[in-house]
Amino acid sequence: MADSFELAESDPPPERVRVRQWRRRMGISALAVATVGLGGVWLARNAIADRIIVGQLKSYGVPATYQIESIGPGSEALRNVVVGDPRNPDLTIERVEVGIRYGLGVPYVGTVRLIAPRIYGQLQDGRLSFGSLDKVLYAPRADDKPFSIPRLDLRVEDGRGLLLTPAGMVGLAIEGRGRLDDGFVGTLAAVAPRLSGNGCNADDASVFGQVSIRAQRPAFKGPLKLARLSCSGTASSGAVVADIDARADKGLTGLAGNAAVRVNKLALPGATAETLALDTRLAFRDGALTGRVDANAGGVSSGGVRFGLLGLEGSVRTRDLFQKAEFRGTIDGQGLRQGTALDGALASASRSSAGTLLGPMLEQLRASLRLEERGSRISGEIALRRNGDGFSAVVPQARLSGGSGQALLTLSRVQIASGTRNGPPLLAGNFVTGGAGIPRIVGRMERGRAGRALFRLTMEPWRAAGGVLTIPEMMIAQVGDGSLGFSGLAQVSGAIPGGSVRNLVLPVNGAYGASGELALWKRCVTARFERLELGQMAVDGNALQLCPPGGSAIVRNGDGGLRIAAGTPALDLTGSLGETQVAVRTGPVGFSWPGVLKASAVEVDLGPTATATHLRLADLDARLGPDLTGTYAGVEARLAAVPLDVTNAAGQWRYADGVLALSGVSFDLTDRLDPARFEKLSASGATLALADHHITANTLLREAKTSREVGSVAIRHDLATASGRANLTDRKSVV
Repeated sequence: MADSFELAESDPPPERVRVRQWRRRMGISALAVATVGLGGVWLARNAIADRIIVGQLKSYGVPATYQIESIGPGSEALRNVVVGDPRNPDLTIERVEVGIRYGLGVPYVGTVRLIAPRIYGQLQDGRLSFGSLDKVLYAPRADDKPFSIPRLDLRVEDGRGLLLTPAGMVGLAIEGRGRLDDGFVGTLAAVAPRLSGNGCNADDASVFGQVSIRAQRPAFKGPLKLARLSCSGTASSGAVVADIDARADKGLTGLAGNAAVRVNKLALPGATAETLALDTRLAFRDGALTGRVDANAGGVSSGGVRFGLLGLEGSVRTRDLFQKAEFRGTIDGQGLRQGTALDGALASASRSSAGTLLGPMLEQLRASLRLEERGSRISGEIALRRNGDGFSAVVPQARLSGGSGQALLTLSRVQIASGTRNGPPLLAGNFVTGGAGIPRIVGRMERGRAGRALFRLTMEPWRAAGGVLTIPEMMIAQVGDGSLGFSGLAQVSGAIPGGSVRNLVLPVNGAYGASGELALWKRCVTARFERLELGQMAVDGNALQLCPPGGSAIVRNGDGGLRIAAGTPALDLTGSLGETQVAVRTGPVGFSWPGVLKASAVEVDLGPTATATHLRLADLDARLGPDLTGTYAGVEARLAAVPLDVTNAAGQWRYADGVLALSGVSFDLTDRLDPARFEKLSASGATLALADHHITANTLLREAKTSREVGSVAIRHDLATASGRANLTDRKSVV
């Protein structure tokens, strides 16, 4: 037993020797495995780089080359990375540092540092392309999971890019660092010396600001600038600055943000502005743009009107990729001025209406508008809608107030909508004008047949310089070419071409053409008046039918100024010529202004009925202007107080400064007494004047058959008293 124990006791030392030998053999094996493993990693470093760094690119068929600078257990450094055709690469990177991480035994890229990356792309047919990288950027998704930004720590240093677009070249620069899905912060810059497209040019365009990503939501904050903008003569601006603060939704499904836009020297078709301040809060999601806009423009000119300040504020919404759009808001304008266009139009109309009651009225309107300019203001509500090619504007209410505080124009429920293709717009609503010196017009606009606009209006008495114009009723219709046709009734007192009228009741019908020409009375009209004055001739109340010349209108007012042409089948008028009672009956009469008057079968009675001087004229021509002149023929005259008859008279006449003068008169003279005191005589070169109730005539008489000089005659006749005398003088006697 003791030996065994001893044996037993003596055995342990050799056993410890075997353990140490096993451990030694295991250590040698582990070292060998590690050495072989590290050697394999070193020998397979290209394969690892291919699989981890560019393996994804290769899986999409994107060619890429690189050089390995260093490799370690958890990092790799590559240089001279080229993606795409080496002769014309799409992406180059001077140096790439990649941090490799492992998850469940699988390596993945955890951090990336890009030094001097250079990317090249182009915009074609509305699509952004980066060449061979498109296979990655636009690769079809293998699942329906929402897009998400990879969880990657990224650092970009001295990043540059060049983008070729149909509008021009755009240079890019970017730097930044942080976790790409949550925490990345950097700067982005883009410059374009000149961008051109659709007839527009933008000079010195640039964008510079901060880019960041928080919780999968990319953001940009910074200014966009343009030195100037011009569009083929239709629109232009000076410097443009837009401060942008925008953030995309997670998964890039939408975008929201603010923009503060400032513009100098803005010119648009039909409008210009010295400055524009536009502040927006907008969001674009699911193909719809929604938000609010607040615009304030200074020094605005549009349609012949100027605003010191014009503001527009409200909400905006678009749908179906901007095919449908709507704006609802308010408008506020201050410091309204007529501008040269409106004032010039009124001045031109006033000049064209010189010599009529409209001239002073238009001048009064010009003066009243100028007085109301200072402190004037316009305010109201507005809604704009677009649906495809259709457009409409609705003004629930609006008010234009002058500096005096009076309402110059009030609108309610006004609607303007695009009509049929190439047709005029459709109008509806109510309006009221007013103010000191401004006519008060109450009107209603509505849609008639075929959607055309109808205007119904009335105008209270408008007074200026002794003239009064009243429109008890008027209807205006919009026709296909954009011109306006109208029909109604007007009451007029005041100056008319060549004279004046009192209490004229005149049916009105005509058209205002798209070219700006006014045409009145294209068909016959019957006017009624209390008194009509033409020069020194005053006509008592009567009814007068006037008809236009064939294919024209009685009154036209356009580029050629005011023109009047009319005719009547007959006249039967009573009145006075100066202080002399007169009655006129005629056959057909036609006249034009400026132009001539022609009358036939004219009978004139001068003086009281019992003692009147009777004149008959076969033909009478008059040239109408500041003075009335003309010719006459076939005249017969019977002087009540002088027993002499004048027949076959012809010559020239002139009426100016209250004097009717006849010259170059030829006639035959016979004695009314029985038996006659002399044979028929003839005369040529005679003169006659009618002024202040007195007729004065002088002529040389000749024997009608032989033309022998008989003597001279001098007639003096007082129409007021029907008395006078005729002095006939020969060498021996006075009759």
